[in-house]
Amino acid sequence: MKATRLPLPFVRVLQLPSLSSCDLPSFLLPLDKYPHALKSFQEQMEALHEESNLKILVNTFDALESEALIAIDKFNMIAVRPLIPSAFLDGKDPSDTSFGDDYIEWLNSKPKSSIVYVSFGGLIVLEKQQMEEIARGLLGSAHPFLWVIRENQNEEEDKEKDKLMSSRSRDELEQQGLIVPWCSQVEVLSNSAIGCFVMHCGWNSTLESLACGVPVVAFPQWTDQATNAKLIEDIWKMGVKVSKNERNGRPFLTDVRPSLRDVRPQFTNMRPNLRDDYP
Repeated sequence: MKATRLPLPFVRVLQLPSLSSCDLPSFLLPLDKYPHALKSFQEQMEALHEESNLKILVNTFDALESEALIAIDKFNMIAVRPLIPSAFLDGKDPSDTSFGDDYIEWLNSKPKSSIVYVSFGGLIVLEKQQMEEIARGLLGSAHPFLWVIRENQNEEEDKEKDKLMSSRSRDELEQQGLIVPWCSQVEVLSNSAIGCFVMHCGWNSTLESLACGVPVVAFPQWTDQATNAKLIEDIWKMGVKVSKNERNGRPFLTDVRPSLRDVRPQFTNMRPNLRDDYP
């Protein structure tokens, strides 16, 4: 018998909005591909309960999640703020900055808020069709972009770059934007040329986009990313979530162009406010 996903009712969690099944962390769903994740979290929580007078440093900040921090009253939770060099936030330590790569020179040559930055972190491996859908969306939007397509460490998997090389759009992409295997993300996000960030909604990337005041086009993949995307769009109101469907349990874009069209005028003018609201 083939397993199918059944719709789950909306659930409520302390200090969070109503969550549907598509908003829940993937490890809470019955057909999650990575069941070991939930077991690992359970073991960590059991270990915490065995300790006394414990202080837990949390990678967040009070202005963003003060109610959630208070709601977890069994532990002494201490928000440590985004761990980002101050030079990228207030410019007070200019020595603590640049890697001096060509992509920074390229960004510096572009108008303010004109570049779409695309990156899916260090773990997500996109499928060929997902890559092609993103490429079509970027080309269709006509916006210049900086796209991080890393080389996978696992030689048994196709390199993401190779997946795109087979596409006829490769030459068109390189004429419209810049493709790099790696970048200093905070340095990129703090550059005034960046207009929005197409990302997977990993927690580090989410905090960095908030701290740098960059609006988001959210394309979550797994673990906590769907919940982060829900908060980004509906609670923090710092971006939009792309329309997508699922094939074989993997999310696929239906079209990234409407999201790029919506996020730019709606949020670009809010960039200073995002940075001020979430220091």
